[in-house]
Order: sequence, then C-alpha cells, then structure tokens
Amino acid sequence: ELVEGHLLVACKDRRSTVCPSCSRLYQADAWQLVAAGLRGGKGVPQSVVAHPQLFVTLTAPSFGPVHRSDTASGGAHPCRPRRRLELCDHGQPLWCMERHDPEGHVVGEPLCRQCFDYRGAVLWNAHVSRLWARTSHRLYREIARDAGLSTTRVRSLVRLSYLKVVEFQARCLAHLHV
Repeated sequence: ELVEGHLLVACKDRRSTVCPSCSRLYQADAWQLVAAGLRGGKGVPQSVVAHPQLFVTLTAPSFGPVHRSDTASGGAHPCRPRRRLELCDHGQPLWCMERHDPEGHVVGEPLCRQCFDYRGAVLWNAHVSRLWARTSHRLYREIARDAGLSTTRVRSLVRLSYLKVVEFQARCLAHLHV
C-alpha cells in the first residue's frame, strides 16, 4: 500500500518518440522473443534451430519516382542521376542531381506530383495488413500442395511462426520485415 508518494507505471507505448524508456524496454523484450524463436530457450525447444527460417522484406511497389537520399555512402551520390535527361508527360524532369540531406523535407517527395499514384499509395497502406494475411494463408496452401496434403491437414501438423515489423519509408509507404 502507498500512503504517500507516487507509483510509476509504464505507459507501454512502443514508439520512441512518445516514450523512450518504454520503447527501449519493448525492444529488449522483442529481441529476447525473436532470439528464443530462432535458437530455442525461454520455453521454446532447441530443435527450432533445424526448422526452416526466412527473413523476408516486403516493399511497396513504385507509385512514381520520388526524391531520395543516399545514406549508405554518406550522401556521395546524387538523388536520381540519369544519362538521358527525360521529362515526364507533365514536363517535369525525371532526374535530380542534388544530394539531399536524409532529414530534408524533399526526401520522399514525388519528382512530379501529377504522375505520382497517390490513390495507389493510400490503398497500399490501407490494405498492407490484409495483403500480409493473404500471403501467410497462401504459404499454408503452397506447403500443402508441395506435400500432397490438404491445407487443413498441414495446419494441424505445422505452425508458421513469424514476427512482423512495419516501418514507414521516407516516401510514407509501409515496408514489412517478417
């Protein structure tokens, strides 16, 4: 019982911009769960090491060229260099020879706002969880087909376990690591 004082309770928010300390705690917990799922421990048998393991990255399709930053080489390369300096149907250049700061407001912006498929981008973000669900269901069907079993039988024999992390790219599109 507390007679006087304050009881500090974690907010449990995973976003570092909202609560850095809870975010660090969540990252450490997530790492332990992922590591146990890959090599065993914490109630997971060591035999999981022999199970097939994949690291899959799912990136949104292109909805039109956008400005980018070359963070891999420290900004040594231009945004969108091209040998042929072509224009889009709206007269905008399809190249950019600038070297953009990764934190700059230009990164992720379309080269031509009229060419960029905003509707497609919004629909991608709105349906990315549904697309992943269909992909995971399809995995069971493909395994069943390859094994010559029914999907129901495969689901009774195996379980696909995964951790899915969703990030937003500079172009504001969801990007999955599974």
